[in-house]
Amino acid sequence: MDTMQKAPLLFAALILAGCASVQSDWEFTRRLNRPCGYEVFAEKYPASDLAREAQSKVAELHWEDAAKENSIAAYEEFLEKHPGSRFLPLLRENVDILHWEQAVEEDLPEAYGEFLIQYPDSRFAPQAREEIAWDEAVTTDSEGAYEKYLADYPAGRYAAEAGQAVDTFLWQNAREQNTAEAYRVYLKRYPGGRFARDAERAIEIAKRLEACTPVSPVMVKQIEEEVLTFMGNERERSLIEYVEDFRYSVIGLSREGEGVDLTEYTAEGRKRKAEVHYYVASDEEGGREHEDTGSVAWQSSERAVVHRKVTAAGSTLKLKDGRIFMYGNGTWNQCDF
Repeated sequence: MDTMQKAPLLFAALILAGCASVQSDWEFTRRLNRPCGYEVFAEKYPASDLAREAQSKVAELHWEDAAKENSIAAYEEFLEKHPGSRFLPLLRENVDILHWEQAVEEDLPEAYGEFLIQYPDSRFAPQAREEIAWDEAVTTDSEGAYEKYLADYPAGRYAAEAGQAVDTFLWQNAREQNTAEAYRVYLKRYPGGRFARDAERAIEIAKRLEACTPVSPVMVKQIEEEVLTFMGNERERSLIEYVEDFRYSVIGLSREGEGVDLTEYTAEGRKRKAEVHYYVASDEEGGREHEDTGSVAWQSSERAVVHRKVTAAGSTLKLKDGRIFMYGNGTWNQCDF
């Protein structure tokens, strides 16, 4: 039986105690300790010094009920009944928290914007503004957008992610320009960045390429053939004397039509690619597809359906006649060093 249902019974109890004193009725009401009891007492003894205390107890008990339910509707109902209550500051704080939790649960810029309209001075307002700023940065997805976020929130919740994004954009820009100066700009901004070692290597390669001249397409083809011979464990037939800082990959076609590493050659010889799971290759008789779902790459890359071949920049080789070639800027170059 809830409070409202008990009210008639409490009222009857007080009426039955009609001949009782104010004090005895007060003690009786206190033992019951229900809002309706205090309301009946205040109505029966409006001139009593205890009437104000009874009204205060009504608000207190209503507040306990609202706080226990802890919902926006419960707090709104309390506010309607007790607009001047001493619990208003706590009520506003609790409603603030509930509205913020709703915004966080939705996690949309519109929800954070609506929260700011209702509670511009909330203690959560700075966080709401940051969430909106981060959403704008991610939506725009540009170096400038992430830099703006970092300028506004240098110690923000997403500062690390924004920093990585700027790092990536700067590196992409350096790669597109592919100049020593562009790589230096990257290192100046991010000396400890994710691509710092790559940038340092790129600068060294750029310096070395200053003493190199691109070779003709015919020579490029000859070098490629010699590389396959040298790396295919037929070094005695190759014109290459040695390789240095060398990395050469054969890229095959996957079932989905995307390039995947089949085999990677290094200065030490062939290295299998454990991450290859699907690829297409011909069998010895040709024409038939072979599918491998294991963790070891196809061992015979010569029979693979080669999509393209990739040589890492900086890969250097010396022919037995003394000529030195270095890969950089997308082609082979003959070098004087």
